[in-house]
Amino acid sequence: MICVSVAETQVPGLIEKIKAVSGLADLIEIRFDSLENLSDRDLPAILDASSVPVVATNRGTAEGGQCKKPEKDRVDLLLRAIDAGVSHVDIELGTEPGLRDALIRHAHHAGTRVIVSFHDFQGTPDLNKLTRTLTHSIEAGADITKIVTTARSPVDVKSVLSLYTHVRQNHPLIAFCMGSCGKISRVACLAMGAYLTFASPSAGRETAAGQIPIKDMRTILNILLDTRHPNFHAE
Repeated sequence: MICVSVAETQVPGLIEKIKAVSGLADLIEIRFDSLENLSDRDLPAILDASSVPVVATNRGTAEGGQCKKPEKDRVDLLLRAIDAGVSHVDIELGTEPGLRDALIRHAHHAGTRVIVSFHDFQGTPDLNKLTRTLTHSIEAGADITKIVTTARSPVDVKSVLSLYTHVRQNHPLIAFCMGSCGKISRVACLAMGAYLTFASPSAGRETAAGQIPIKDMRTILNILLDTRHPNFHAE
């Protein structure tokens, strides 16, 4: 599946962008941390704009996001998004445990799937730390684990993609690398069994380094998965 990550500063622009990409995306991630103003009455209109399931994310500055509010307020918005009917919610593994655990319980009670995420914007930890992070995420109650690092070399990409051989077979995983060196992993992770990968609405609208525009991502996957393509040769 391809999830398009949408970040806009104003609600009308967000709704317009959601409608524009709904026909291409399997899911849409709404980056609530980018919005300058949001009221409870805006939430139904935002969700109604999407024809596909919505992932709610409210990323704090420590995790590369724009939300500067206290942690309780940041998590409270995610609780409101759950009540409004999002299908998935993203909560960072490093969130204060009491707030994180309460949100996970609330999401499970509401039938919302929880993505517990970990990001490293400086580099890629060694495989032992990556597997420990995966274990901690599962122990925290994740329905889906997301581990995203920054690739400085192909070795980093190999380490992150190798997580798919370490994960429990029945636990969905999203693992790839950011940055130009990690761009290939955003496609390769799907072949490894990723629950989903992320794309941008268009060039210049990326929410993370190395995101591929949704139209380009669709083209790449159509070529790779189409056995009638002239460059495909069965072994």
